[in-house]
Amino acid sequence: MGKLWLIMVVVVGVMVGVPTLGNAKNCKKGQPCGNSCISWDKTCRVGSSGASTPSPSHRNLPAVSDPTPTERILEVQQRRCIRVKDGDTIVLDGGETVRLIGINTPETKDPRKPVEYFGKEASAFTKRMAEGKTVTLAFDQANAATGFKDKYQRTLAYVFLEDGRLLNAEILRQGYGQVESRFPFAKREEFRGLERKAREQQRGLWGKP
Repeated sequence: MGKLWLIMVVVVGVMVGVPTLGNAKNCKKGQPCGNSCISWDKTCRVGSSGASTPSPSHRNLPAVSDPTPTERILEVQQRRCIRVKDGDTIVLDGGETVRLIGINTPETKDPRKPVEYFGKEASAFTKRMAEGKTVTLAFDQANAATGFKDKYQRTLAYVFLEDGRLLNAEILRQGYGQVESRFPFAKREEFRGLERKAREQQRGLWGKP
C-alpha cells in the first residue's frame, strides 16, 4: 500500500479504480478524501478501488470549472509490464499495448525503416525501468473521445513506475526521446521543458556521437 500511495501523491488528483460520477465532495487540495481517492483541487470524486479498463460510461467525465492540466488526468490502474516493444511502447499483462503519451523515441521495430540512432539505447532504458514490473497507468481526458486509443488501437497513457516516477518524463529527462505532439495531452509544456533541458545538457541522443 505504501508504494501505491506514493504513486497517488505523484499523480495528484488521479483516483484508484473506476470513478463513480456525480458523487463528489469538497476537501483540501492534495489531501486524502476517503474511499480511495485524493483531491487534486477542492473536489473529491469518490470511487471504488480496483483496476479496470476505461469504459464508455466514464469516457465523458464532466470537467470541473476552469480545468487545469492536472485536472484533465483521469483514473489510474495498476498493471504488470510483461514486455517492452521499444522505447515508447510497452505490453501489459493480457497483451494490451500501451503507447506512452507525449514522447517519441527513435524507431527500432518499424520494418520500413532502419534502426534509428539511439533507438537501441532508448529501448534498453525502458526495458530496464519497466519490464517485469508493476506499473500504474493514468489516462488523459484529452484522449477520452477516442477511448484513450491511437489509430493503431494502442492505449495512450502516462506510465508511473513502482517508485512513483513518471516513465514518460524520465525518458525525456535522460535524453532518450523527444516530445511527441501528434496526440493532445495535459503535460505538454512540462515535457517540452524536460526535452529542452536534456538538449542543453547534451544528454542521451542530444550528446555528441
